[in-house]
Amino acid sequence: MKPNKISSYSLPRAGFFSALENLNSRKDVVEISELNFSQRVRNELARVKPTHPSCKWAELFGLIQTIGTLNISTRGPSLEIKTENAAVARKAVTLFKELGQMDSELIVEKETKLKKRNLYRIRVSAEDFSRIFPESIHSNILDKDVPTFAEDQECCRRSYLRGLFLGSGSVQNPEKTYHLEIRIAEKRFAERLKEFLDGTDLKFGVVERRNEFVLYIKDSDSVATFLTMVGAHSSLLHLENIRIIKDMKNNINRMVNCEDANIEKTITASVKQVQAIDLLEERGMLKTLPKSFQEVARVRKENFDASYTKIAEILEISKSAVSYRLKKIEDMAEKIAKDRRKDQEDEE
Repeated sequence: MKPNKISSYSLPRAGFFSALENLNSRKDVVEISELNFSQRVRNELARVKPTHPSCKWAELFGLIQTIGTLNISTRGPSLEIKTENAAVARKAVTLFKELGQMDSELIVEKETKLKKRNLYRIRVSAEDFSRIFPESIHSNILDKDVPTFAEDQECCRRSYLRGLFLGSGSVQNPEKTYHLEIRIAEKRFAERLKEFLDGTDLKFGVVERRNEFVLYIKDSDSVATFLTMVGAHSSLLHLENIRIIKDMKNNINRMVNCEDANIEKTITASVKQVQAIDLLEERGMLKTLPKSFQEVARVRKENFDASYTKIAEILEISKSAVSYRLKKIEDMAEKIAKDRRKDQEDEE
């Protein structure tokens, strides 16, 4: 599907931000409260402002490696970042501006079908990019190498993860399921990135899907840890609230299911015990039993659905005493029934 370009213009640095603000104020930009969870996370991360230059480099690095391309045109080579999210576009422009004071070109395109979403393209000349960024950065971008961070650069490592997610990450609504993923176009880069992610104690899986390689995690603890690492604290609270509610519902369901099972077990046992008591009464054998046994039999018939604990409370005896006496009554009834079957067989 070929997008329909509705505007293409170069802006000085001051005008660039003004243009993006105007784009964000339009009616077709959806409020965060109406967005899905993945978009909420991405918009929140776009507002995170790393303070140290190395952290800004790392975040921009992640963005470029996932949604950046090197283009060659009649005007010369250029680096281009392409995104459908205005907040991510603004973040990319901010990082370019703060790290190198580079002039940028903003191109806004609109799809002609389906949801008619805006597509934002931020273009920087390769000359400006080379002037600001060292040659090692260029080779890493071209070769899709994962940057190396020192042990004391945990903040940079997290900024790099944030850039990766802003570029090609998504997370499903935790009300439905726990699933976070980062989509990578090249297999080699996906393998390198998995090794890097394994070093963060987050065990990502890898699967090929529609000519892409998807790095994913599928448990709530890992998703919560990732959101914490990249700085999506508001989204993390939202996830934790949902997780608490889901855990409460699951606990209630387990309790109800357990209670249902216990009731069914009690009713089944009670039917068998009442039948045994009736048989002993019919044979005149119940009144020959000790008074304690007769009392248990009486309470059982009067409280058909009562548990052993409830019967024990009524008679002020132990639960084990109730179980023992009812078991004796059942055994006596079983012996009578067995003798009756034997007599019938002998007659035949």
